[in-house]
Amino acid sequence: MTALRQEAMKLVENIPEGELVFFVDYLKDYKQKNVSKNNLFLETLKTSGLMRTTEINVDERDESYNSLLKMIKPIPNLDEEKELNEYRTERYKL
Repeated sequence: MTALRQEAMKLVENIPEGELVFFVDYLKDYKQKNVSKNNLFLETLKTSGLMRTTEINVDERDESYNSLLKMIKPIPNLDEEKELNEYRTERYKL
């Protein structure tokens, strides 16, 4: 049991019996609201197409990754100082 859970258990143990009903009702309400929020979030992801509802094939994943790798193009050697000077000249008409 974690230290946080132990602390929570001690706090619950110190709640008077008469007030425990309110605490339990609060926890049930909190849990229900959390479940509703999670369900709404998951449903939104599914309907928006942002969440896959089926398992992705490893070969499909590798093929996608390889197609992304093919898009990589080397960057030519740039002289940053020269580029900056050209920009300044053009921008400020020096």
